[in-house]
Amino acid sequence: MPPDEPLQLLAASLARARGEDFFPVIAEHLGATLRARETAICEAASGGRVRTLAAWRAGAALSNFEYELAGMPCERVYQGERLLIAVDTATFPRATQGYGGYYGLPLTAKDGAVLGHLCAWFDTRIELGAEQRAICDLLANRAAAELRLVHVKRERALLRAQRRQLRAEIAATHDVQDIVGAGDSHQHLLEEISRLAASD
Repeated sequence: MPPDEPLQLLAASLARARGEDFFPVIAEHLGATLRARETAICEAASGGRVRTLAAWRAGAALSNFEYELAGMPCERVYQGERLLIAVDTATFPRATQGYGGYYGLPLTAKDGAVLGHLCAWFDTRIELGAEQRAICDLLANRAAAELRLVHVKRERALLRAQRRQLRAEIAATHDVQDIVGAGDSHQHLLEEISRLAASD
């Protein structure tokens, strides 16, 4: 396989991935690039927890799950660290699945806030080559961009729901249809109120 072929395959599959398919593609490529036992793309959840957007183990997708950050290597990644370390149960007592190595990268917002992380778990401690690190950086940048987009979509959906609720409350308490008046200026005012009520 020519040296640039893995990057071409990666670029092609990322270009095709959309919506819910995007994060599993990242997790799969991360696992293949690093020959990791398990990989995950995660986002911050409430209460010191994270949830997976995609997880991959031994060549197969896993169901998404949540876990607590405390006592896990991922906790340091949420402080902004890029982490390539050996894992043992003395240092990380909750990492009890026989892992020997961990690699994690933060996924950040434009202002530098950590929105999530990308991580890989290994049977033994590993060293990464320059090409592997470059591919991981590419995957982390694409995952961060997609996660930022997910957050924007959620905020928009929340704002639309709040707008609908406010309109319903206004309509219930201030029905302009019951205002009585016959003058042209009065009718013009009612039309403006109705027009503005229907706008964003």
